[in-house]
Amino acid sequence: MDDANADEPSGDSPAGRVATAETDLTAIERLTADFKARLIAASLRTEAMKAGMIDLDGLKLLDLSSVELAEDDTVAHGDALMQALRNSKPWLFRTGSSSSAAAAPHSRPVRHK
Repeated sequence: MDDANADEPSGDSPAGRVATAETDLTAIERLTADFKARLIAASLRTEAMKAGMIDLDGLKLLDLSSVELAEDDTVAHGDALMQALRNSKPWLFRTGSSSSAAAAPHSRPVRHK
């Protein structure tokens, strides 16, 4: 038997099973954190589109440390977050038009009498 491997727990021993379980829990925690980060990013993109953000790269300016998910897996208070971003950096959002919207042309040409 090799002395270098004597200190390492084997997969069949209780110590080996504990080490494997800890490794699995660490992997699960890492995957859960990655999933949550992706879900927050997707929800923020949705909120930004609803708010009229021109360039979604503006989301990189947000501090994501305080962002939490709601029960329905959307960003909690996402509309307030986008409104605060709009107030601080208005050039990232479309401006409202003061002119009236033009009506779509008729599909058939006008018939003269």
